[in-house]
Amino acid sequence: MNGEEVIKSNGHLTDLDGNDIADEHAKDYYAVLDGQHRLKAYLELGLPLEDLVVIEPLNKKIAIALLIAEMNICTKTWKGS
Repeated sequence: MNGEEVIKSNGHLTDLDGNDIADEHAKDYYAVLDGQHRLKAYLELGLPLEDLVVIEPLNKKIAIALLIAEMNICTKTWKGS
């Protein structure tokens, strides 16, 4: 999700190390609502980010907090292999 959308929804941005990102720089960032570990793995392995699958919310009118709450409720527990 575009970083500016996070700010418009009263959210706050941090980088992958947990450092605050100033609101005026939000336009330069893309917020990862779910899948941070996958992104970190891509970066650590040096994989091309062009190959990383990004899924945008289907309904961009839903508040970010509600979207995250729904993602946490509507999940299926991984049972291993």
